[in-house]
Amino acid sequence: MGRPKALVALDGEPLVRRAVRVLADGGCGPLVVVVGAAAEEVEALLPAGVRAVVADGWAEGMGASLRAGLAALEALEPVPDAALVHLVDLPG
Repeated sequence: MGRPKALVALDGEPLVRRAVRVLADGGCGPLVVVVGAAAEEVEALLPAGVRAVVADGWAEGMGASLRAGLAALEALEPVPDAALVHLVDLPG
């Protein structure tokens, strides 16, 4: 895609914003976004109330991001009963 997928725009909207909007509209919460490549740029696009978690080992692949996201959820109070994992590069 030539750049971090979260920053790719579809219909003028960055994929990360699209994903957060759709999940929030669907009633999901709390929202935690795992960032890696271009973390600061992606974090700047997140609306208030959405927590960003940096996956330090993001270059290792999705496993590192999944571990970081689940660890962040486990640290919340109260700990959520379930988690929905959504990949930013599947905007449909």
